[in-house]
Amino acid sequence: MYLTGFVVFEFLVIASVLGEEYPCYHLRGELAYQHVDDQYRILHGCSSGTGNMNHHHHELQNLLNRAILDSLEYLEMSAQFGRDGVSWEGFKKYFEYLSDRSWKMALKLAEYGNRRGRALSAIEFKSPAIEIAEFGELEALTFAVDKEKELMNGLMDLHKEASAEATYDPDGRAEECPATCIQTAMKRPEIMRNKSFLLFLDCDVCFVGIPIDTGTSNRPGTRFGPRQIRSESILLRNYNKDTGASPFEGLKVSDLGDIPVNLYNHSKAIDIIRRFMKEEVLDKDCKPISLGGDHSITFPILQAITAKFGPVALIHVDAHMDIGSAMMGEPLAHATGKASRRLLPDRALRDGLVWQIGIRGTGYEPSDYDFALEHGFHVIEAQNCWHKSLVPLMEKIRKHIGREQPVYISFDIDGIDPAFAPGTGTPEPGGLTSIQSIEIIRGCRGLNIVGADLVEVSIGMNLMMMMPSGIQVCASHVFVAKPLPPPQKKKKPEEQTDLLVSKVSPVYDTTGNTSLLAANLLMEMLCVFPGVPYHPRPTLDSC
Repeated sequence: MYLTGFVVFEFLVIASVLGEEYPCYHLRGELAYQHVDDQYRILHGCSSGTGNMNHHHHELQNLLNRAILDSLEYLEMSAQFGRDGVSWEGFKKYFEYLSDRSWKMALKLAEYGNRRGRALSAIEFKSPAIEIAEFGELEALTFAVDKEKELMNGLMDLHKEASAEATYDPDGRAEECPATCIQTAMKRPEIMRNKSFLLFLDCDVCFVGIPIDTGTSNRPGTRFGPRQIRSESILLRNYNKDTGASPFEGLKVSDLGDIPVNLYNHSKAIDIIRRFMKEEVLDKDCKPISLGGDHSITFPILQAITAKFGPVALIHVDAHMDIGSAMMGEPLAHATGKASRRLLPDRALRDGLVWQIGIRGTGYEPSDYDFALEHGFHVIEAQNCWHKSLVPLMEKIRKHIGREQPVYISFDIDGIDPAFAPGTGTPEPGGLTSIQSIEIIRGCRGLNIVGADLVEVSIGMNLMMMMPSGIQVCASHVFVAKPLPPPQKKKKPEEQTDLLVSKVSPVYDTTGNTSLLAANLLMEMLCVFPGVPYHPRPTLDSC
């Protein structure tokens, strides 16, 4: 009893020290992110003023108490198995490890509470209902498993409750400040690549970033696509006013962060993507929406998808058919049959259920279409979509596919005309409009969507991206939009160049509108996943 009291006193002292190191943050927007180590990550909301964990302080306190009590019980079990007459050294070390881990969890919870401006209350302990000294080996392990499940379930329940109230604002404002939000996809809770949390992953749909551009052949930079899309997605809200869809009301949605791809070896990166999608997403009954990254990511994703769901129908929006056998000798590039040629031998794609929409641009030879037509692909050229609504086309596609057939959506942003989406690696004029792209995705409602991706967002990486936003605007205006003033000293025409612009890579999109459009298209994709509720819309005036 004295030992327990001393341990609790020590914990309170440490917690108070942590509170001094990380002072309370009461002001809105003052705390955007606080670091926690790789072992335990606390899932939290936006700023300290509107973070939803603040409104579940009682549940957080209970979890802290449970973690401390678990640590003490594990410590007692370790002592029991190490005493004379028993001497089970393996069990002793194992429960000692569990005790230390629970203690660290309690410290992290206390640290988090202090960071959010919450004081620790008195901690009361009761004697365990079960006599630990009477435990055998099997009973002890069963007890430990039950304890771990209780604690993890408590964490996940708290996560769900806080996530469900993502729009709560104590100041009465309808939304959170975009400048202070943690940049996750649509401000969804982020679950980092931590085995202890991924093991208990409980979500219906997840966003996954795949920051890779080693498969590109023209403009690089799409490895930064997931970052830019997340940054722009903080403007999105929970409800789709145009359709009545409320995706976060019907689905549990999280952002899993980025897959740790290998940027030095493209083949290894493809294998990493395939394994991650299978083991960390699909095996846990979660459906992925992937943020590219170049279009080569679709190949390993579809391999993992079809291994779980069987052959899929494919709706592929792109300026290019991407059905070559190799590019510059590389079989795994962004334009080498990622979604067709390489998957057909494994019968991963359902015969006659592949649509390629928005195809255009110059080609290599007259036979470019032969492979697609020989295998029953439905090729919709962009020129046949000009000045038209694509609602009738999507009605035909829905009827052809049916409601039960698993469907995958792969959307290359270069399928859209560069007037709307200039920030991409291989732009082609004469593409789809932003309105037509929305019609395509909304037209997928009612299909059995099992996964989706949006790829090839590449705004260009240069010196201006590292400047504060206000300076970016000035710099883009001076160095990109306007010519340089005439030099004071007469020079030859070839010498009159802008040294800053000439020494950095180009900016494909100085506005960020490509990333903003991509974020909105991802929201539209989420809205057509099965299980999303649709609310009746009011009758409004039409033009």
